[in-house]
Amino acid sequence: MYGREEGGTDGFTGNRAPQRLSITLNYAAYKNLERRSAMEGRSMSNLAAFILESALTKNS
Repeated sequence: MYGREEGGTDGFTGNRAPQRLSITLNYAAYKNLERRSAMEGRSMSNLAAFILESALTKNS
């Protein structure tokens, strides 16, 4: 669907730049993320990326 020009993952291994993603969270998950990000002093985006990457690394 997405080629190299759009930052897709069509098997091109040279594309190592961070990619953007948009998600929708339920209210409780959003508030928990908001609360934790404030406690840790980091942006919600940074924390969400960290949590997702950590989960994917553990399951690989």
